[in-house]
Order: sequence, then structure tokens, then C-alpha cells
Amino acid sequence: TRGALSQYAYGNWSWVQNLGFAGLGVGSVCLAGALALAGPASRWTFPAALALVLGGIGCVGLAAFPMDVPSARTPLGDLHQTAGTLAVAGHLTAMLLLLIAARDDDRWRQFVAPGAALWFIALANAIATQAELTFPDLPI
Repeated sequence: TRGALSQYAYGNWSWVQNLGFAGLGVGSVCLAGALALAGPASRWTFPAALALVLGGIGCVGLAAFPMDVPSARTPLGDLHQTAGTLAVAGHLTAMLLLLIAARDDDRWRQFVAPGAALWFIALANAIATQAELTFPDLPI
């Protein structure tokens, strides 16, 4: 049977996924601090850093609230799903705001076009992931 995407975290190696989520969360918060200190000179840099912090908190939440075993919806599973939504939304928002900020700074402007392409790929991936979660029978 097919189910939620986080179900591969069960078993002896589930700690690897949780360690990855926690690492991405801590790394996102650290990157937000560096961005706030040395990022593009723009009024959009601080909001981008703030969105990155929110995304990082969501990633730590994914580790703190691991997916339940396959069953009916549970409060722990709902917390996991909410943390995942916060992580994805925070990171996508941070990427978009950073692209806007990069347009305002000559040192960073060269990264706008490739960054926009990567943002669209990330957005398409987020949409496909949500479609798979909502409609598990889709051949994605």
C-alpha cells in the first residue's frame, strides 16, 4: 500500500531522517543569521532571514514530532504535518524574498536568474509532494 511520504522513517534507521531534519533546521537558522549580517543590501534581506528561521523551526519540528505509524490521523501526525508545512512554506518564502533582495544589490544580482530557476523547481516539487499527500493513488 502507498501512504504518506514520511513513512520511510520507520525502523532501525529512522534516526537518520530525524537527524537530517534537525540538521537542516539548525543550518537554516544559522544561515539566516549570516544572511542578516552579510546578505544583499536590501530591505528584503531581514524578512528573508526571518522566513528562513521559520522554515528552520519547521524542520526541527519535523524531527521533534516524527510521523506516527500508518493509521488514522493522530495529534502527533498532525503536528508533524504542520511542521512540514511550516518548513516548506518558510524556505520557499525565504528563497523568493532573497531573490527580490538580490535584485537590489550589484554583488548579488548575478544570482537572480539561476536562483529563480531553482525556486520554480522547488515550488514544483512542493506542489507535487502535496498532491501525493492529498491523492496517494496518483502515479507521482
